[in-house]
Amino acid sequence: MKFKYIMTRDIVERLMKESYIRMNTFYLCVYTILYLTISMNLIKYNLGMAFLLYLIGFVILLVFLIIFSKIFMKMHMAKSDKQSSKRYGTFECTIDKDGILEILNGEESMTHWDQVTKVVNARYMILVYTTRSGITVRYRRANFKDKKEYDKVVETIQKHWKKEK
Repeated sequence: MKFKYIMTRDIVERLMKESYIRMNTFYLCVYTILYLTISMNLIKYNLGMAFLLYLIGFVILLVFLIIFSKIFMKMHMAKSDKQSSKRYGTFECTIDKDGILEILNGEESMTHWDQVTKVVNARYMILVYTTRSGITVRYRRANFKDKKEYDKVVETIQKHWKKEK
């Protein structure tokens, strides 16, 4: 079975938000580790003051990261809107008899993504983004809870996406 999967703006936005949340969490963890190693040596006896400085720095960094993420995301989505007119990529897909989903020939508009993810949400099927080199992504049926869930996703694909002729 072959079909085309069309990436839409709401999916791209949600994935970017998830990506920024992961990135910001990493930066806040690094800040915490650096703060604890540096400031505890400087303020050995006044733990209340050390904790207060840590909280102030944490809040400032958090606000900065949130603002930076929102600005960067708006700029990126505006650029993507101009380039793609609400279509963010089409993927040629096949599902073989073993239940392996294979995505082939991702459009070049998706080259800025270099990760692979899945969304087991029947409305969107399994979301996949492709790499710059066009790596084929496989999603095995074993990842589904059971055969029934897999069949439901395949049925949804057949209903919502254009079949390739």
